[in-house]
Amino acid sequence: MKWVSVNVSDLGEYSCAHGSTKFFALCGLGGIISCGTTHTALVPLDLVKCRIQVNPEKYGGIIKGFKVTLAEASVRELGKGWAPTFFGYSAQGLCKFGFYEVFKVFYSDLLGEARNHNFLSEVLC
Repeated sequence: MKWVSVNVSDLGEYSCAHGSTKFFALCGLGGIISCGTTHTALVPLDLVKCRIQVNPEKYGGIIKGFKVTLAEASVRELGKGWAPTFFGYSAQGLCKFGFYEVFKVFYSDLLGEARNHNFLSEVLC
């Protein structure tokens, strides 16, 4: 494994240095976007799935479940629970993506460059 040295000033104004505050903030933002939006997009499916589990005779399968839900209420009914889902999973994504990078840099620095390089070589080979 060969370590590559990159001059951050050569990357342009939109880049950020690995391990910088901006880097960690962008990793956290990536977690918010990826976890919060994807889980929130599945709220209607989850709502129908739960209704099928509670009353399988009434809701039947997924398609029938959507039809019954839309017939009894409006499209807004399918969005029930979007807010706690979005904020909860956004927090989870922030912590998973952001803290992963924070701890990766912290423990790598704790080991030191030479030991870190040897450890990575042993793990990857």
